[in-house]
Amino acid sequence: MRVKLMVALAVISTQFSFGQEISKETVSNNAETHLSQSLEDLKKINEEKERLEKAKLKEHELALKEAEKQRKAAEKEQKRLAKELQKAEKAKKDIEKAQKNVHKATDRLADSQKDLDKQSSKYKTLKDKDKLTAEEDIKWKKKLLKLTNKNKERKIELQEAQLNLKNLNPNA
Repeated sequence: MRVKLMVALAVISTQFSFGQEISKETVSNNAETHLSQSLEDLKKINEEKERLEKAKLKEHELALKEAEKQRKAAEKEQKRLAKELQKAEKAKKDIEKAQKNVHKATDRLADSQKDLDKQSSKYKTLKDKDKLTAEEDIKWKKKLLKLTNKNKERKIELQEAQLNLKNLNPNA
């Protein structure tokens, strides 16, 4: 019995030590598997994080490009509006100048007509009183002819100024 007990004890201790070795291998295999799984998971997480950062960076770059595009479009529109404003201001100045020219031409025509009427009146008065010699009569007629021509020129100048104003401002 003693031998049986020793044999049984030897078998049990062998099995126990063999079991510990299997247990150690299993635990180390499980730890290695768990470690490699954790490393793979960490690698996947890092890859996903990197992909998301790249996507975010690309989205940010696209947003910057779009903002730059909009800024350039706004600058272009601002320049166009500035040119339009300049044109409008120039047109306003041109219209004001044309109105001033019409006013001046009207005044000149009125003065010319006044001079012509005054000289015609003097000529008629002198002619009615028979105070003119033949030479004086010719001089007066030349003078009145010049004044008449000057008056007609003033009328043409007025028409030109009015036409210019009308061309600049069709609504007037």
